[in-house]
Amino acid sequence: MNLHVARNLLTVRRHDWLRPHLAWLPSSLYRSYLALRK
Repeated sequence: MNLHVARNLLTVRRHDWLRPHLAWLPSSLYRSYLALRK
């Protein structure tokens, strides 16, 4: 497994963890947050 794939897996897991915790935020704000993280 190369570093790029590993980082993508960790990023997906992190988003799965953040999604329920950010449920009280508007979806548009959540999308802008994800865009800023890239």
